[in-house]
Amino acid sequence: QLACAQDREAPAGSTRLGGRNPATVEAIHDPPACCHRQGARVDSRGRAAYPGPLRVSSLVSRSIAAVLVAAPLVLAGSASARLSRGDAAPAVVLADAEGHPVGLEAFRGRIVILDFTASWCVACRTALPELEKLGRRYADRGVVVVTVVLDADRSDADRFLAAVVPGHAMTVLYDPATRALARFGADGMPAHYVLDRRGVVQYVASGWRDDRVAAIDAVVSRVLAADAVAPAP
Repeated sequence: QLACAQDREAPAGSTRLGGRNPATVEAIHDPPACCHRQGARVDSRGRAAYPGPLRVSSLVSRSIAAVLVAAPLVLAGSASARLSRGDAAPAVVLADAEGHPVGLEAFRGRIVILDFTASWCVACRTALPELEKLGRRYADRGVVVVTVVLDADRSDADRFLAAVVPGHAMTVLYDPATRALARFGADGMPAHYVLDRRGVVQYVASGWRDDRVAAIDAVVSRVLAADAVAPAP
């Protein structure tokens, strides 16, 4: 299952825990995506924050860590490997607001800022408006923001978007079963990708950092500069 994890990178050659480095597990307060239904809160950096009485002892934490280290062996068939720069984006098809199927291939020829978001993700409420502004700034240069909402209940998804980005200009797709998210191998929320005009991944990040949108902006600028030198066919 997806963890509400802060963005962090594993050292080269290390084993990741559900896509994370076991050495960085912090008392196992990174619950699955359904953590909001289990009484946990998610803080502004996408991490779970349990009320004081629910904090587990270090012994219990180590026991949970041992179980979670084994989890990828059980869940390996349910999620793809985490994408890296230079990988081709998975061929996923999702429903738009009218229920029409839309594949990522439909955006070939444009630079895509791909955002996985959800109403239960606190950090997503910070990220989404900033990404929407970025998309508007680059819209006339062939850049599109595609936000994929993971809420199981469509009404929750629509209320979330109306509250956080009213009158937005983004392309919105829906992934209530989180199958597309699994194909991308994200290990935290929000999850962000930049795809170039050929559908090749140029940026990958999970969880939230205050410099995230600036990092995405820099990648988009780099891809646009490369296009100016060697335009995509």
